[in-house]
Amino acid sequence: MHEEKARVRAEVRAAVGAMSASMRTAASARICDALTRTEAYDRARTVLGYLAIGDEPDVGPLMAAARA
Repeated sequence: MHEEKARVRAEVRAAVGAMSASMRTAASARICDALTRTEAYDRARTVLGYLAIGDEPDVGPLMAAARA
């Protein structure tokens, strides 16, 4: 299981690393949009986020929506 997880993580890192900055920005927006459409988000009383580093998804729009 550990080897499989490591292999999948490496594949995802390689795929994200191959994306342009504009592709990552668009993907981040789609991720935030998808999350705000979930029942869990609608029912949440607290939403935890993070500051993206490097090529991590930017959840800033999600945090802005949660504050609204």
